[in-house]
Amino acid sequence: MLHPRQALLVRLDENPSTGFAWRVVGGTGRHLRFKGREFTPSAPPPAPGQPPMGGGGGTATLTFEAWHAGPTEVRLALFPPGRKRKATKFFKLRVQVHK
Repeated sequence: MLHPRQALLVRLDENPSTGFAWRVVGGTGRHLRFKGREFTPSAPPPAPGQPPMGGGGGTATLTFEAWHAGPTEVRLALFPPGRKRKATKFFKLRVQVHK
């Protein structure tokens, strides 16, 4: 349950070094607005003077803002690299925005 202007954070495992990324495929609009995304690597940062390690996974955080009262369902899909590929995983979350 959310109230208008409250944030909803959805955190999912992701490994962008493989080209796979979570995308919003539904549930935004009147009740929720997509505000953006961040990626947090799961590996600790390298020691000073050391090069960063590539290829690691981590957590994608997708941020939404509640807007108008009513029910909605956030729908996300994990897509492989390339525009015409089909999603490999899906995530759904029912959300109720109250006055």
